[in-house]
Amino acid sequence: MTDKPLRAVALASKAWPFEEARKLLARVERSDPAKREVLFETGYGPSGLPHIGTFGEVARTTMVRHAFELMSDFPTRLLCFSDDMDGLRKVPDNIPNRDLVAKYLGRPLTQIPDPFDKYESFGHHNNAMLRRFLDRYGFEYEFASSTEYYTSGRFDGALREVLERYDEVMAIMLPSLREERSQTYSPFLPIHPESGIVMQVPIEERRIDAGTIVWRDPETGRIYETPVTGGHAKLQWKPDWAMRWHALGVDYEMSGKDLIDSVKLASGICRALGSEQRIGRGDGCLRHTTGGQQRLEGFQTGSRLPTLHIQIQSAEARCQLCERPDCGLYLGCSGLRPSGRRPQRRSENPGRVA
Repeated sequence: MTDKPLRAVALASKAWPFEEARKLLARVERSDPAKREVLFETGYGPSGLPHIGTFGEVARTTMVRHAFELMSDFPTRLLCFSDDMDGLRKVPDNIPNRDLVAKYLGRPLTQIPDPFDKYESFGHHNNAMLRRFLDRYGFEYEFASSTEYYTSGRFDGALREVLERYDEVMAIMLPSLREERSQTYSPFLPIHPESGIVMQVPIEERRIDAGTIVWRDPETGRIYETPVTGGHAKLQWKPDWAMRWHALGVDYEMSGKDLIDSVKLASGICRALGSEQRIGRGDGCLRHTTGGQQRLEGFQTGSRLPTLHIQIQSAEARCQLCERPDCGLYLGCSGLRPSGRRPQRRSENPGRVA
């Protein structure tokens, strides 16, 4: 439990992670005061290697999580969710054996051979790189694979709910699409039973009692009936986002300002499925600065905001504010420093993050 003086400071802090945490705490106490845990989530698209944006999303969410823990006694978890069942649309430029990967365009990332020849699939390789990346900087998280969740049946109940509320989901999505796209759009993407490709095709019939969709192969004209459960189909990313919040009981997931419209759509779908909106605002960014140093800045949400500088040297993350390497990325101390003051820069030249 947090000591009372520190909790009082956390509750009064105007730094954006604490403002976000207070909003989350108010919602949790209002909607489910007996809740056993509060679930934070971040997402990762493993069609490429993890990068500084991946780091930033997990770091910012961790800030809010730590701020929340300082001001409440609710246990928390952070789920890092990999969308590794997405179909590969383009061969990345920065991988070996590109010709090999090109043969599998359209297939789920976990069904594509690993061009590095180290893991079961390209998706498994990139998932491993993500976990190594996050472990290197001491994040506390749980990893989750979209392929595993879909194929194990963990999403089956929620997927059948999407099928039952298909018309409501379509009513939310269609106004956001161009006319040509809206003519063929479906929230469900069946996996072709022969080619293994994630198909983007219109749905000709929904059989709710059977839990299946009927669709036509545009090349052969053959009609298929595919279960929406068991990993035989997946959802488009915005309905998938909403379905995850609903199925897993996600309480908080951050997004950037570039996803405002997507948040509105996913939130509407989430409510159509019977759950309240669970997204959080993204008011920060992570960017490179000179000398191999990286600076994490939060943007203001109506008040002056302190800035925390993290200096990376080798594999160690050292907080420049408290000087402790074991501080890692639990950045609650950012809200305890007086606004407008910056820590002194260290004299040594830090190494770049690989």
